[in-house]
Amino acid sequence: MKKFLYFSFILCTLLYMSCSKEFKDPTPSPSNSELVTQEFEYAATTPQLGMLGRTLFFDKSLSKNGSVSCGSCHKQSKGFADDKPFSTGFNGESTLRNTPPIQNLTSSFSSGEFGFPGQSLFWDGRTRSLRDMVFEPTTNHIEMGLGSPSELLQRVESKGYYQQLFVEAFGSKEVTISRVSEALGGFVA
Repeated sequence: MKKFLYFSFILCTLLYMSCSKEFKDPTPSPSNSELVTQEFEYAATTPQLGMLGRTLFFDKSLSKNGSVSCGSCHKQSKGFADDKPFSTGFNGESTLRNTPPIQNLTSSFSSGEFGFPGQSLFWDGRTRSLRDMVFEPTTNHIEMGLGSPSELLQRVESKGYYQQLFVEAFGSKEVTISRVSEALGGFVA
């Protein structure tokens, strides 16, 4: 009976502490700039790279008809997921699956540390590469509808505001698959 009472007391104390407005987590929270500059395998290593990735992520002009962006389905307010059973693509069609969350994709488990091969990405696990993952939705016939990654590059190059963002992130205005992938991957990581 004493063990039960002791266990109940501990459980109630923990429950109270987790619900109490007075309870403070003793670990300091990193500032936004620290979060952007944490160095993971694909994470943005500078605020400029993070800004470029964010701009690409929310740019609707990178879909076939300019109606959706990555952020249209990966809603920041919903933990970078979607609250619908099936997301809506560029033509108003429903996608085949719910949009999965994309935060923390460079955790120890997903980056292949500790002997794990890395987290499968997409619901069907078709890739384990964050750099590959960022292009698949842009060329999907329902999601964003572009014909190829080259069409994505042409759209980015046609927008004047990207020139300065690429210069700030990479030191030149050259737009490449690798650079777009690094920026997008760094933002979602």
